[in-house]
Formats: sequence, structure tokens, C-alpha cells
Amino acid sequence: MLVCINRRSPACGAILRNEKFAVNILNRAQRHISDTFAGRPTCGEAFDFSCCEWADGITGIPVIKDAVASFECQVEAVHDIGSHTVFIGRAVAVEKSDQQPLMYSRRGYSHLSP
Repeated sequence: MLVCINRRSPACGAILRNEKFAVNILNRAQRHISDTFAGRPTCGEAFDFSCCEWADGITGIPVIKDAVASFECQVEAVHDIGSHTVFIGRAVAVEKSDQQPLMYSRRGYSHLSP
């Protein structure tokens, strides 16, 4: 799993210290979480980890409660590129649900149609 994290985000330092991370696929009702971690919260502070509920994942890595899917990863490689740090992780645990995912495309939110 490859993730690019802006070095201004507190998540970047946490991943560097812990050498692990989770990728959460948010559900349609979790748009506010997406906006908060994108640095444009509708209320509260940007990158505020208290904007959602957390649970311990299978390996103990924190994952977002009620996410469509969560991938718990062990860092395999780190690269600094521009304003971001690129983390390449090996997925060591995966959890999923049947909820509809939140999608962001063309600068806006959308959803899958049957």
C-alpha cells in the first residue's frame, strides 16, 4: 500500500515514529472525517484525530470505527518527495464491511450507482 502524507500533518510524524499505519476507506456518512484530514474541516481544527471514533484493529493499529475497510500496514520504505513523505507499507491485516464507500472525484464527493 502506498500513501503520500503531507509533512505538515501530525500523521506523518506518527507513522515515522511507529513504523506502521492504517488506511481507512470511509463510508458515505464520514465526509467530515475526509475533510478534516484533507486540512479543510467544516468545523474544528485540521488534522484533528478527535473528529472520529477509533478502534483497535486486528494488530492493534488504530482504525476508524465504521469504515468500509481498514488496511493495517507495516512500513517497508519511506521517501521524501516535495512537500510529502511517501510511505510504502505491507498490508498485514484487513477488515471490511458491506457499507457504501465515500468517493472523491473531480474536486467533489460522489457515490457509486448500481
